[in-house]
Amino acid sequence: EPNLQVLTDNGSRIDFGSLPEECSTSLPLVLVNCGTCSVPLSLEIRQPNDLFSFADGSKLSNFTIPGVVGQQADGEGVAKEINLFVKTAGLSVVQPRVFQTELLVKLGDTLLGIVDTMVKVGTAKLRTKKSAEPVLFNCLPGETVTRTVQLRNCGNISLALEACMEDL
Repeated sequence: EPNLQVLTDNGSRIDFGSLPEECSTSLPLVLVNCGTCSVPLSLEIRQPNDLFSFADGSKLSNFTIPGVVGQQADGEGVAKEINLFVKTAGLSVVQPRVFQTELLVKLGDTLLGIVDTMVKVGTAKLRTKKSAEPVLFNCLPGETVTRTVQLRNCGNISLALEACMEDL
């Protein structure tokens, strides 16, 4: 008898959070076979599924997870990680919009489980204050300098930024 665990980042669904238009990302789904028999599985992204796919762009993935060999502790097994992708290319939304689908986990024709999958798509537009003078960072070795750069998100979803300064 199959003994399969489905693990996601938040435990119950695949939630890509908020993404801007013209963006793509992926999240892992881990399937763990805790039984001793090999398990031939298929994962299917149910309609509507235009935004969601597997790494090869398909909506269906078939594979086998081998069974556990030898002794195992409770909850241990053979794991397989699958990345689910979302691509928001070509979308244009006036207000943030949630796109949802379901990921079906099947053993042959038998439905083992459903993983809800979602993404919130909106616009994120970074704006800076126009200035006649560029922002310059000039200092001698060992000194520090601080400058302020005004940034503004003119979109309708949150915008996460990362800034770094590289040595030249």
